[in-house]
Amino acid sequence: TGSVVSLLKGKLRSKVQKNRKKKLFITTRTAALGVRGTEFQTIYNPENKVTNLLTYSGQVAIAKIREEDINLKKEKVKVVKRMKDNKVRVRTVDYKVPTIEGKRVQELLAQKPVEVVEAGQFSGTLGTTEKVSKPVKISPVQLSILYNNETLVEKSASEKKLQKNIGDFKDLARVEQKEQKAPLEGFYDPKTGDYAPKAGGVIDLETGLYIAPGKEATFDEKKKIYVSNEIGKLDSTTGQYIPPRGLVLDAKKGFVVNNKLKIKNEAKKRLIAATNTLNNSIKKDLVIATDKKKVKPEIESLSLREKFSKDAFRLTFSPYDLEVDEQNTTSGFGDSVNTFTGGVSLELEWSLSGNGKYRPLIGLSFADSSFKESNGYQVSGDSLFGMKFGTDYYSTSRLFLRSYVSINKELVPTYVDNDSNGSADRKNLTNVTLTKFNLGADYIFATYKKSFYGLEALLFTNFFKAANDITVKNGFGADFKLYAGIDMSRHHTLKTFLFSKIMSVDTHNSLFSSSLNQTKTGLGLKYEYIF
Repeated sequence: TGSVVSLLKGKLRSKVQKNRKKKLFITTRTAALGVRGTEFQTIYNPENKVTNLLTYSGQVAIAKIREEDINLKKEKVKVVKRMKDNKVRVRTVDYKVPTIEGKRVQELLAQKPVEVVEAGQFSGTLGTTEKVSKPVKISPVQLSILYNNETLVEKSASEKKLQKNIGDFKDLARVEQKEQKAPLEGFYDPKTGDYAPKAGGVIDLETGLYIAPGKEATFDEKKKIYVSNEIGKLDSTTGQYIPPRGLVLDAKKGFVVNNKLKIKNEAKKRLIAATNTLNNSIKKDLVIATDKKKVKPEIESLSLREKFSKDAFRLTFSPYDLEVDEQNTTSGFGDSVNTFTGGVSLELEWSLSGNGKYRPLIGLSFADSSFKESNGYQVSGDSLFGMKFGTDYYSTSRLFLRSYVSINKELVPTYVDNDSNGSADRKNLTNVTLTKFNLGADYIFATYKKSFYGLEALLFTNFFKAANDITVKNGFGADFKLYAGIDMSRHHTLKTFLFSKIMSVDTHNSLFSSSLNQTKTGLGLKYEYIF
């Protein structure tokens, strides 16, 4: 049925010619691979029991196995090790070698949960689950360099490495990358054991660990990966991963401070904080074999940057009251302040997936102005419709800016001549369609576990509008929302808020002119679906 190669330790790069009658199987102590007509590399590190796979072309099937699934026979094997002086030493050691036939490997691949890894994708074993990770696209930069490093040549610690940024796509030899099926931002389901790291990471050839982009990595909309230069660099000739300065990557401990360097206390504290962040990126407790009782994985909320790279649909419901303050400048008309209660508004909003920095925005709104309290005013129509379109801009992990144009029907007080006698004897709230330019910010000032608290502030200006029975001049206003929200899951968010919207304009018709201040206040509920 096929040949079996047992990888005891280290790296294997192979190009297999397609043969319908025969298949190549590769086993480590933690994984079984089925290969047919493809080019790939695999790494097995017995220190952390990590097996990983990177496919260059074709497809490779991989499944996690246990030591009891394979026959282990104690043999003397030769081990090659590069010493500090860069010389190679060969020594003989006792080692438990798998002795397994192709038929048995084929049975294991049929029985175990299998992932098929395609061109440009990575998958690997997890220390605490029965499955390998879902295939994800690695950094195109490392993929290109590793593809050209056919012999998997590595530089020693003493050799100078020509550093290249992980996001430096300049002069990049393009290698095909198949689109992945797993979410690009990564996920972990503790119930099923399904797991995928964040797309766009790099492989450490020594430890076998996958270093995923961090929470604040930018999203490349064209390549469909996240890009981060904060997680380290690459050697431009070998593709080796280079940790951030002052840190080293240990097979069992993950990222640790390099104690060989003389580092001041303040700098050391910053490096320790950096190790915590980077160890989270490699999901150390999840990936490296450890005591399962110590591992309590959680489904993390999406960061603001990650949300910008996905579509989001929002539904907002908000009852409101309207206060109208009229300062009339025409003789015979007095000033007045009136409050209208019982208004209801509904808004649908769609933020389209962007590049992690910008995202388009469109929306529709509807308001029912059948007020319970009208204070003697007559309302011309109960339905107020509106629409908007604009752009959001990512600024920091807690702040984004928003600008958009809105076209809304607004209620504006006016006076009309009921008997055509030249005197105003009826007051109306009339519908006027106003076009506004809005500019504002949304800032999350506190978070706790999956809950968050913030403030949304908008400034706007409306443009001159001449209707049949009233003219509304250029004006200005502000909209404030104080909110509290919770991420119910990675896809569903619920937010409640208090809001106040103020608008100041001058209005007039043939009978009157006045300065108008309107204030909407209310309590709202917003549901967001991210996909």
